[in-house]
Amino acid sequence: MRWNDPLGPTRAIAFASLPLDDVKVVGRAGGAAVNDVVLAVLAGACRSYLEARGELPDRPLVAAVPVSVRQPNEDVNAVANAVTLMFVSLGTDIADPRVRVEAVHSSTHGAKHLQDAIGPDAFLRWLETTSPVVVAAAARLYVGLHLASRAPAIVNLLVSNVPGPPVPLYFGGARLLGLFPLGPVYDGVGLNVTVVSSADTIGFGFVTCPDVISDIDALAAAIADEFTKLRETVGATRDGA
Repeated sequence: MRWNDPLGPTRAIAFASLPLDDVKVVGRAGGAAVNDVVLAVLAGACRSYLEARGELPDRPLVAAVPVSVRQPNEDVNAVANAVTLMFVSLGTDIADPRVRVEAVHSSTHGAKHLQDAIGPDAFLRWLETTSPVVVAAAARLYVGLHLASRAPAIVNLLVSNVPGPPVPLYFGGARLLGLFPLGPVYDGVGLNVTVVSSADTIGFGFVTCPDVISDIDALAAAIADEFTKLRETVGATRDGA
């Protein structure tokens, strides 16, 4: 895929948003969590974007999803980066929105079981045994030799879903209407989608390099359309499913 190629020096961003209450209703109707709905809608947007350009792969895209492994009673200051990665199949090879959300739910469920089996801190323990000097040197070599264009991609994109403030926020008496996060992109993983909830809205922040995705606005714009398709497919309304 184009966005798994080496990146240039510039970046492009785009935003989208969905009503949080509507996402929750769709999740209840489809028997899935809010995070599953978010991933399925994003998968639908990626599918429609790639299909329109004749670039849709036969196999589903795979997303790397950061997951917190901090325990509820753990000191935040003592464990600042208690995060591991979960790999999720997005079901972009599935045309039916309802079947896709079921596939995403199954994939996240399986990934969580695997994480429990190997231990939630396995990724952190691996990082502790690897020298930062070696990691930095390997990263420079990977970028310098443009290995992203020669080696198969491990994942196709990064997706983060972070709970934001559950109540309205104000600044100088003005209400905050939208919260749109931005995340990093790397050689070989040229698309980052970070999602943050804020009161009654879910904000999507898209970051890419225009060398690999020149029209990121089109991908962001597909979020609303794909959510409408999913809501109609599961028959969800504000009053119930």
